[in-house]
Amino acid sequence: MRERFRQLTELEKNSFRAIFLLFSGFIYPFTLQRIKAILTDVLEHTIHNIDDPAIRTSLNILEANGFVIFTKDENFIVPDAAYITKPESGFYLAFRRTM
Repeated sequence: MRERFRQLTELEKNSFRAIFLLFSGFIYPFTLQRIKAILTDVLEHTIHNIDDPAIRTSLNILEANGFVIFTKDENFIVPDAAYITKPESGFYLAFRRTM
């Protein structure tokens, strides 16, 4: 899974990191709107390089790689607990930020 994660695009990685941050803050359910808010407000993606279809595509790729699943109505995202809890979560959350 770590190798799969390394091969993801930056938006896909940050989408997973956004889910992790929501999980860490006990903010449920994980919705597209909340993930988008984390991507723009915390991880500093601009609104011009992400839109709902781009985020949905990144979530579909995360689902195809086994990191998340969708509920029946596809409005809520469920992360795989093995990758969102410690000790494994440290690998997936690690990212560099410059100030």
